[in-house]
Amino acid sequence: MLLFMSALLNLMPLALIIVCAGNPSNYASTDSCSSCSAKAANLLQKKVLVSDKQVMWLSAMSLGSLCTEAETYIDEYELAVLSWRETNNSAFDPHLIVHLPRNMTLMTLPEFSHRRIKRFEQLGVRVVFHTLSFIDDLKSNLHQLRPEGDLEADCVAGSFLRLELPKIIAEKHLLQPRHNQDYVLWTDCDIMWWRRVSMDEFMANIPSHKFSLAFSGQEVKDQRPENAGVLLMALKNYQEDMPKVVSSVKVTTEWGLDQAIIERYYQKHTGLSGWSVIWNYRIFWDGNDPQPPAIIHFWGLKPSKGLECWMERRSMEGCPGIGKGLIPENARYWMQMQAMKIALVRDPQLIFMKKALEKRKGLLRLQGLLPQPVGGHED
Repeated sequence: MLLFMSALLNLMPLALIIVCAGNPSNYASTDSCSSCSAKAANLLQKKVLVSDKQVMWLSAMSLGSLCTEAETYIDEYELAVLSWRETNNSAFDPHLIVHLPRNMTLMTLPEFSHRRIKRFEQLGVRVVFHTLSFIDDLKSNLHQLRPEGDLEADCVAGSFLRLELPKIIAEKHLLQPRHNQDYVLWTDCDIMWWRRVSMDEFMANIPSHKFSLAFSGQEVKDQRPENAGVLLMALKNYQEDMPKVVSSVKVTTEWGLDQAIIERYYQKHTGLSGWSVIWNYRIFWDGNDPQPPAIIHFWGLKPSKGLECWMERRSMEGCPGIGKGLIPENARYWMQMQAMKIALVRDPQLIFMKKALEKRKGLLRLQGLLPQPVGGHED
């Protein structure tokens, strides 16, 4: 199987950009990029060897007229996909599930969203549209939980889609013969592939005991499973749990949102397992582990001017705020302070954090060179 080959043949400019992007000095160099044609030709002729099976890599987001953060999630996911391509992680097959509010259709999506979805598809992503099945229960509970209305249910629904992945996979016929039939990988949008992972390494990292979901801790490496931003799902096992997990949304929604629902359910039931931290690594850790990180998850300390300011001053005094994602405002300060303390203890010179942010900046430069797609999404 020749992964990416048909896409590259149809997208010669994109292939040129990706080949040129390895050296930042090439971005403005006509001479250096003039040699990219030959390099791209060699790339197109080269056979990409992949495993007989691929693992479905799923992410999700919400697109709606009230979702002011939608563009941020789109940008973050595009960087994640670019990192997947740059690290040649062909053992993983990217799928993006987009939650559409009931009052929206593909035809009513903003042109900006159409263009970006088209670009995801050009980069090798399969995009599917779905409306969260328990959106009414979510709306009711969010109103009780956050009466100030700072969270719109249709705008956080994308995060809750992980709770009904087996349903979506079945309804949209996503699982193909080429896919591993037992496990899928879920990640939030704000991740970055750090290095190439072979299918053999992935399979060797799967817990040996029976489980439904597996993920790692949040602030420290040896923590109990607490952050489902990157999770491994055993499809058949979780499919049995899914109705009860989803039905618990009707009872209450805690401030931790979908992750809290998962944790609360598995506190009373078996099926939750720990997983290696290499799949959900933090920029405020040190990078010194027996296995190097596979995926960086920008949880807690989001790349931003505020974070760069803190890195320079080792203090937030006079610095702009650091993005919090879906972390409630009343918990953001404590969590970010904890992350900063961990960083300074584990890696006083912030070497790993600097390395991760520099790698992300390289992806941002590449993102800025991508050609703009023409036309909207074709369903």
